[in-house]
Amino acid sequence: WNTASFTATVIPADANIGNCTLYHNASGTWKSNVTITNAVNGSSNSFATITVSDGLFVWDVECRDLAGNTAFNGSNFTARIDTASPSAFNLTSPSNGTILANVTPFFRWNVTTEANFANYTLEVSNGTNFATINYSAISTVRTEANATANLSTDKTWYWRVIAFDLAGNNAKSPYFIYITDTTNPVVKLDSPSNNSFAGSNARVTFTFTATDTNLKNCT
Repeated sequence: WNTASFTATVIPADANIGNCTLYHNASGTWKSNVTITNAVNGSSNSFATITVSDGLFVWDVECRDLAGNTAFNGSNFTARIDTASPSAFNLTSPSNGTILANVTPFFRWNVTTEANFANYTLEVSNGTNFATINYSAISTVRTEANATANLSTDKTWYWRVIAFDLAGNNAKSPYFIYITDTTNPVVKLDSPSNNSFAGSNARVTFTFTATDTNLKNCT
């Protein structure tokens, strides 16, 4: 339950129903809170919304009919209130801007802190706004902050991780860039031309043309 506001409802079953009273432990003590007078038999009756703190919230309802007979629900209901998001965390590897031929990289990040942890969701997109999620993976163990994906070649990818808790609260990491490049550079020798001659004291300058989107160096 990821909201601090809580609205309890009850459906009494008594043709001569009188009133229903909400009991809960929001104050730390089990006690009555508010009463609905003239409750409606067989219909959903809502109590006034109350504000609750994070933690276990236990509640029940006692209804009384016009003859003075009373009854609670068969058992108390419990809700775990959690309005806080998982703690912020950072991506670690591959580092931002990495360019590799590896199309199945292992993505890693720092762990989050969250008592009601649900999962990490890795998202890989071809756009910085993540409007399209091209690849995703889920890790359900808080201390296992890693996942992998099988990426298409020769593309720029943006990846991030979202940590979710059981109440639906989440924390998003910033995104990193990962570029897959499996295409070899194209090299064309320009001069001197093949099988050309140079004098013994001639100074020869070798020139070439290299073509590659992610060119690093030439030797």
